[in-house]
Amino acid sequence: MTHQISEAQITDILNKAIQLTRRNPQDVQKKSHQDYVTDVDTSIDRMLTEMLPQVQDVPVLSEERVADAPAELDAYWMIDPLDGTANLIAGLPFYAVAIALIDNLGPKFAAVASCTDGNVWIATRGQGASLNGQPIHLPDTPQSELIVLSTGLLDRLQSFPDAYKSVRSVGKIRNLGSQALHLCSAASGRFAAVASKEARVWDEAAGGLIVREAGGVWHSAADGADWTRPGALMEMEQNSVAGHPASSDAMVRVLGPVLGKVC
Repeated sequence: MTHQISEAQITDILNKAIQLTRRNPQDVQKKSHQDYVTDVDTSIDRMLTEMLPQVQDVPVLSEERVADAPAELDAYWMIDPLDGTANLIAGLPFYAVAIALIDNLGPKFAAVASCTDGNVWIATRGQGASLNGQPIHLPDTPQSELIVLSTGLLDRLQSFPDAYKSVRSVGKIRNLGSQALHLCSAASGRFAAVASKEARVWDEAAGGLIVREAGGVWHSAADGADWTRPGALMEMEQNSVAGHPASSDAMVRVLGPVLGKVC
């Protein structure tokens, strides 16, 4: 990775991806329990795999091709072609395309496009984050009392009733079905914090960097992982907490027994 990434070029690629979501899926396949892939997902995956190396000539790794991830790479793109596929299938307007450029330190560049309203978040490590070209930065005090808990974390909390009560003291729970957009919404101050047990690195790499560069925090299993070993990284559950520092710190204190060593 030797040259500056053109945000205009990335935005153009993301807009092309958004256009592919304008049609209804014709082929829907079940990958696992309540997890689906459609011909729209695979069309975006092919397009990004072809176009992103024109921006930075490194391999493209994808949610849709986890089994193909090599054991070691110094740099690569990590993409989620369509985060929120179940929402697309159901006609719910909350799904996104997420891409991150990874080096040995983790996400270096990230972009997330909301497919239904065209909003685009972009961040570069150490250089801040933006929404539609305008810088974003979280205020000193959280402006939202909404928090996001993943389905897997809600399931887990059934065994920790006291922790659940404490989480509810932090905020009112939402889950809209796209982790990338949950994180970007936290970076924009719409959510105070986002926590997930089962999210994978492709769900979070882009949004996590955007949160950090907007002045928030992102704690996950990836913090202690070797980013040059993507095969192993893509198999891990993230056990993550992200968002405004104040709200995220409160969530970490409460969820430590639930999520384990990440917190």
